Amino acid sequence: MLNPTQLADQLERQWLTDENGPHPDTVPASADAFAGVVSQWFMTAQAAGIPVVTAMPRQPMLMALAIPALMAQAPTAAGQQLANAIMLYMTGQMYGAGVAAPPIATGAAGAMIGNAFATLDLDRGSRAQIIGTAVHIMALTTIVSFPHPPFAAPVS
Repeated sequence: MLNPTQLADQLERQWLTDENGPHPDTVPASADAFAGVVSQWFMTAQAAGIPVVTAMPRQPMLMALAIPALMAQAPTAAGQQLANAIMLYMTGQMYGAGVAAPPIATGAAGAMIGNAFATLDLDRGSRAQIIGTAVHIMALTTIVSFPHPPFAAPVS
């Protein structure tokens, strides 16, 4: 089961650095840290009690898709691009024989992430909480289709 508090905590500790802490040397290093946190968290996803099996193998894809988002000059564009990267990461995830459709809440999540980037006076914990909640909402609005017997289930 996905835990949004755990995601926010890991985003704060492993991706969002404090002003005096170590910072990633490059945008790809930051994208890799973000993708690592999200992939580790997403490994606990299930649909109809069946665990996701492709969370970690797709981590490099999420990292590559996050790079342009983290390079965007406008916070709202960065938020939408990062949500789109997460959407592409979640779409097609495998749950046994089940395949995930795109998250319905991608647009809303992009607005939330963009707001977290744009609000400069947010502390790290609040920023991580907003971004973590956005990613969690995307996961919860992802439907997985199973072939035998034909049925669909939400991600949890």
